[in-house]
Amino acid sequence: MVAVNGIVYDLSASKSWAGGTHKNQHVAGQDLTYDILKLSPHGISKIKSFPSYGVLVFTPDELIKYDGKQQKKIYVSVYGIIYDATQSRKFTGGEHYGHDMGVDLTSEILSLQGHVNLLSKLYPIGLYVFNEKTISKFNGKEGKPFVIVEDIVYDVSKNAQGIKAGTIYDGQHRKEWLLVGFRLN
Repeated sequence: MVAVNGIVYDLSASKSWAGGTHKNQHVAGQDLTYDILKLSPHGISKIKSFPSYGVLVFTPDELIKYDGKQQKKIYVSVYGIIYDATQSRKFTGGEHYGHDMGVDLTSEILSLQGHVNLLSKLYPIGLYVFNEKTISKFNGKEGKPFVIVEDIVYDVSKNAQGIKAGTIYDGQHRKEWLLVGFRLN
């Protein structure tokens, strides 16, 4: 299985991917969006001929591994979409304008002029997902204050009166809250 643009493809029937490797350059089990879209001579056309298996998702514990430090890839989440910023010169050394990588940057990107447009130059590779256990870490003390409302995760930094961050909230979301992820059941 490999992922391109957030879609996971089953390449087990491909002769080119025998043994889980392709031309001694790529290994199955990875996101290959940049490699396929920018470096591959055939682009995504051959991959799309294989069955899609699902959508690539990242939990907070998985996303933090892609912080750009020690030659790691750089992934960030904005509005619940994970972007690969590894090839961008704007995201280097594990930070962007003082903000760490491998985390949600929705409010930070919105606060920096012109940065929403920067997203169009990055590669969307998956979705940011939470469950009851992972949302509890976002209680506003150790991390940002997030809540789950139905199947959407919101940053409640603005207008959090009466809200217990890091939980599932039974009420309606407030217009000031930012969508930052999705609930995975």
